[in-house]
Amino acid sequence: MFHNRRLLNAAVRRPFVASGGGPAFPSLTGLVGRWRANDPGIVGTTTITSVPDSSGNSLTLSNSGGAVALNPTGYNGHPAFQFTATNNGALVRSSFPIGTGNKATVAFVGQMLTGTESYGGAVAYAASGQNDYNGTGSALFFGRNGASNGIDSRADTLWVDNFSNITLATNYRFLLTYDGDDTATGCKVYINNSLTTTTGAPGLNTFLSGGLLAIGGRVTAGAIDYTGWDGLITEVVFCTAVLTTTERNNLDTYFTGTWGS
Repeated sequence: MFHNRRLLNAAVRRPFVASGGGPAFPSLTGLVGRWRANDPGIVGTTTITSVPDSSGNSLTLSNSGGAVALNPTGYNGHPAFQFTATNNGALVRSSFPIGTGNKATVAFVGQMLTGTESYGGAVAYAASGQNDYNGTGSALFFGRNGASNGIDSRADTLWVDNFSNITLATNYRFLLTYDGDDTATGCKVYINNSLTTTTGAPGLNTFLSGGLLAIGGRVTAGAIDYTGWDGLITEVVFCTAVLTTTERNNLDTYFTGTWGS
């Protein structure tokens, strides 16, 4: 399932105890990447140049295309990555080891503002040479639904459109699970730990590993596409497994304890 066999052997990670007495990061099955705006190893403020990976897998993000700033108090008084679509900035990771399975959990804490472009992406992945929204083995995990204020998700032939209208400039905790073996309820979307949408996943093929991961942008033909996000993102968590109910609840407890509700 993993591009790197050593990742498989370390799929369940030990908890991370945040500095300053914050809540511990929970153990999650299949944890591959985790990037947070309160990481002391972030390089750059007005323009972020790199973001360390807190998962232990050394998948550092780099800046592509423009200004992604670190807002020190933007999200409930906590640090946040500040994306502005007109600046054409995104945080990216090439050769991302998404594995060759058909399961994933992707979560992020943040908010969307009015400048998010139609179909602007928050978290997207595309295999080499592919598009995130309809490429084989690729997925737009979270993006704006056209000109509306909804959030949608697209992978192979699976399109989950407008699964929830959201309020602009409002804080949310988003979590999406894909289970390609479940044709009836294979895609589930949780907002603030409440299940908002369930749909089948008959069109979700296995992922193709080693592609491009983008946070705050999209991927077209295997390259970053600056159809961008406008707003704040404080943390992104990526797992190549469907989290259990206990794991999901533990992650949400960590999110609220770290970033507020």
